[in-house]
Amino acid sequence: MKKIGKIVIVVALSLLLLSCFQKDVTYESSITSIEVYDWVETKLIQTIEDEGMIKQLQQSLEDASTYSTANLDYPLPPYKLVFKDDEERVFSIGYYDEVVNLNGKGQFLDVQNDLLYGLEFSIF
Repeated sequence: MKKIGKIVIVVALSLLLLSCFQKDVTYESSITSIEVYDWVETKLIQTIEDEGMIKQLQQSLEDASTYSTANLDYPLPPYKLVFKDDEERVFSIGYYDEVVNLNGKGQFLDVQNDLLYGLEFSIF
């Protein structure tokens, strides 16, 4: 009986640890727009309000593989995407207009969490 209890505890702790390593780009609120900013000048370039494009990008980010950029020296992306629910900022991510190779290939960089999303997606 003690053996089963230990196994249950080990499995529960393993599941808990695995959940800590999951990337989370799912949102409690719905995204109504994505604002595209110049990273350096912080100037608003474009606002995306196309619901289909927003949903497609969200799903693509959720499904994408991620690569750690923690120990890499890399140029910041030229653009910052801010996902919004009406006027509330929900999530932001860097965007390269061309595919970059930083331990993996992609265009979307989560600078705060040191993750490159293995996703090619044109927003322009």
